[in-house]
Amino acid sequence: MPTPEGYLYLLTIVDDFSRRIFGFLTKSQTEWMDIWTKFVLRIEAELGKPNCIAWVLTDNGAVYKSMAMFQFCAARGIQQRFSGAYSQWMNHTAERNMRTIGEMTTTTLLHANLPRRAWGYACMLAIDVNNRTADSVQPSFKNTMSRLERWKGKELPGQTKGLYPLGCLAFKLVQPDGRNKLAAHATPHVYLGIDSKSRSYLLGSLYDLKLTVSVEVTFHEHVFPFRRHKAEDNSLSFLWDAESMTLEGDPRRGMFDFTGDTPALKSLDLKTLKSIYASAQQTSTTTMPAASSRASPPPSAPSTPRQVPELKVDSSYPLLGLSAIYLHRT
Repeated sequence: MPTPEGYLYLLTIVDDFSRRIFGFLTKSQTEWMDIWTKFVLRIEAELGKPNCIAWVLTDNGAVYKSMAMFQFCAARGIQQRFSGAYSQWMNHTAERNMRTIGEMTTTTLLHANLPRRAWGYACMLAIDVNNRTADSVQPSFKNTMSRLERWKGKELPGQTKGLYPLGCLAFKLVQPDGRNKLAAHATPHVYLGIDSKSRSYLLGSLYDLKLTVSVEVTFHEHVFPFRRHKAEDNSLSFLWDAESMTLEGDPRRGMFDFTGDTPALKSLDLKTLKSIYASAQQTSTTTMPAASSRASPPPSAPSTPRQVPELKVDSSYPLLGLSAIYLHRT
């Protein structure tokens, strides 16, 4: 499925020493040669050393065995190494990183209920998370530095400052020259990652994901607007339908309904809260049966359990397995 920009493939290059991941979104596999030549020049300029890449390990794809690739690597003194056919374990570093990125992408998309076309933003954010978090926080472990710190050769205390949950609510500041005195000072968006070129936040509009960047953003990390929107291509949209879990007549039903053209969040007053608390107390107390000739059950016998309505699952949304990803923020 293409991204909103038309990208179809994810290309990753992993440094063997620091394990830092470089990710590139491409529209065709034929773009590899252009990406590789620019990448080599970028690394030589960043490290300040010409011919600093000793070898490259790839599979047996046609783009890696082209004549242009052979000539460029020979001119730069880069050795080309290839893994055996049907032997992904020979290139275990790249293959394992691709699996980790894929699992994180699937998990974050389902967690935020984003459409599948946002997979490109999820992949790039997963790469940033892997590069900016340490392999272990235990002092006895040898790799307590992140991949980015090992690449830079120094500690980076603020490296996780721009990382937020994918799809969380983000309010972008509207500049004074673009609004009047009675207009809103911020517009709601969703967080999609970090723009490395402008050192800004990538934001998507509601609910068409039109891309924009900004540095003046206020985040709400526990609010995910797309959970209120049933995505046609997300198989787990029904999980975030909170009102399907409540009984008919419950005062909490409809508290998040939208009224009019502008979504308005209904608040619960003190009287409604007291009624919810009273109904919960009434259903939680056990009732003693009336006296009869039959033996009465002991007082500790539980009452009839509260019947919860069956959750209706749309057959057009197949169930998928979930993988939990835990992010340690420093």
